[in-house]
Amino acid sequence: MCVQRLRHLTMMIALVCAVGCAPRDSDHTISAIPENVAQEGFLTERTGMLDAANPLGLVIAWNGPDAANPQRQIALIVQATQERRYGIIVTPAGGAAIDTAVENALERDVPVVLTRDATSLHAQPHLSFVLEDYNAGARLVTTRLRNMVRRKGTVMILGVDNYSQNSVRRLDAVEAALRRDCPWLRVAPPIEAPYGSGYVQIEAQHAMERYPDLVSFIALNAQAGLGAEAAIEGSRLQYRVAVISFDASFPMLLRLRLGYVDAIVAQDMRGMGERAVANIVADREGKPYTHSVILAPMLITKENIDLETTQQWLQFNEDQPS
Repeated sequence: MCVQRLRHLTMMIALVCAVGCAPRDSDHTISAIPENVAQEGFLTERTGMLDAANPLGLVIAWNGPDAANPQRQIALIVQATQERRYGIIVTPAGGAAIDTAVENALERDVPVVLTRDATSLHAQPHLSFVLEDYNAGARLVTTRLRNMVRRKGTVMILGVDNYSQNSVRRLDAVEAALRRDCPWLRVAPPIEAPYGSGYVQIEAQHAMERYPDLVSFIALNAQAGLGAEAAIEGSRLQYRVAVISFDASFPMLLRLRLGYVDAIVAQDMRGMGERAVANIVADREGKPYTHSVILAPMLITKENIDLETTQQWLQFNEDQPS
């Protein structure tokens, strides 16, 4: 499937969600508030929610910002609380920024599930977590490096966002795993990326000049992965540096197929969506459920991208695999 068609489908899904997923009945509606309403990973999470909600006659009201915007998420949580929705699922964009709004929902007995990232809140009645396994993701990175690189060299981590708990936790886990699993590799100082892939590309180009023994860029998000790949493609150096990136996006998957990206650490967003809905249903029905679930990611490579299990992992709507 070409990139143009994929982008068109993404925009269509976002439009359908904004219009067609409007709540019909608050007693049967779950408000789903992603970090980015049109980002591929969150669309995959929505697929998991629909897998769990549709058979039960529940409605997923999909609404959120088109970029990390905690204030927009807070407004949507407040609205869902006032409307006494069946439940609320949120992927926090700003860590503890949403805590007060979440606590207000809990006080009114509205079940809330936080996916991918925790905040400063702890599990309590009506609140549960379905989280990313940062250590498992880091182990996938170091296992890949161990299989590829058996000589001394340098690796660099790109895309650090100090305002994102998700980014900082990934950084900490990857650095610890590299020290433990790949002690022969030197870890260069990480590159912050507050301005997207263009800034990362410039810094990655400088890094290839500073570290002639550079063997891999490890990107903490898809935008950083794109910047690293662009830097390598634009380089005149006569060697390749492997790009291992977190988060599957359509442009990154295309570059993986073409061999420009070595591997992608893709979170189980579909599984997160399914478990989040299951927790809300269990809470409403007074049944026991696990208040803190951690789901491991998958390493996607050119060798396994077309396997049925991988395609199901990436599926971003009910009908069309990625």
